[in-house]
Amino acid sequence: SQILPLVKKIKNSTNPGLEIEGLLLTMFSRELDLSHDVVDQITEFFEGGTFSSVIPRDVLLAEATSHGCPAFQYDCESKGAWAYVELAREVMENG
Repeated sequence: SQILPLVKKIKNSTNPGLEIEGLLLTMFSRELDLSHDVVDQITEFFEGGTFSSVIPRDVLLAEATSHGCPAFQYDCESKGAWAYVELAREVMENG
């Protein structure tokens, strides 16, 4: 919610066409109740303003970044990398 005032300020001052396409939930862990609580609170607060794609907590994403290479190059079976593919599909389908 802290970013919303900044988006409004930018929209009013320099970019009137700026819109938030949606919120992307990252570092999600199915095993943690806290992750589920955060998702519930965010989806309730933003009323459908979140992407259905969720990026899981995945050590392979962090390792790829630290090695300076794309996630698929580092490990093509990374769940996090495939989650970003799903996000890309979702964005392309929704325009």
